Amino acid sequence: DYGYGYFLGVYTLAATASILSLVPGGLGVFETAVTILAAPSSEAAAPGLFFVYRMIYFILPLLVALAWVGLRALRRHESFWADKGP
Repeated sequence: DYGYGYFLGVYTLAATASILSLVPGGLGVFETAVTILAAPSSEAAAPGLFFVYRMIYFILPLLVALAWVGLRALRRHESFWADKGP
């Protein structure tokens, strides 16, 4: 069983390797480094875990940004029509 400190070290090394590799998004480099360093107990679960990691790391911020931009646009649209008045 790995502790927080060990996982933080593995994550830091994997993220550094991903950045230094110059592969777009570090795709594959991060996953390989974590697999080699942490050796997940279930080889079958590793791809699912990495998929969830990628979704949280890339897709979640995109969805939050889209919601924020959408709300700003809606507020701007409402204030535009409020100023026009009858």
